[in-house]
Amino acid sequence: MFFWTIKDITDVTRLSESTIRRMVKDQIFPAPFKLIGRRKVWKPDDVRAWADSVTNGDPVKADKSTSWFSHFA
Repeated sequence: MFFWTIKDITDVTRLSESTIRRMVKDQIFPAPFKLIGRRKVWKPDDVRAWADSVTNGDPVKADKSTSWFSHFA
């Protein structure tokens, strides 16, 4: 299993690091977890689920087949 760093997420989403951090704080974006020491990472599936919910406009009934994010699977 691999994990995504904030750099990976900014590259894919085109969101800035500060926007991602603010969204995590506001509980809009999935929270990272500490991998080793202070290094924080995200599970790709968590970020994909968030992207699907944003793309579909419904965080509860996300359809992964129509996601703009699916080509990063």
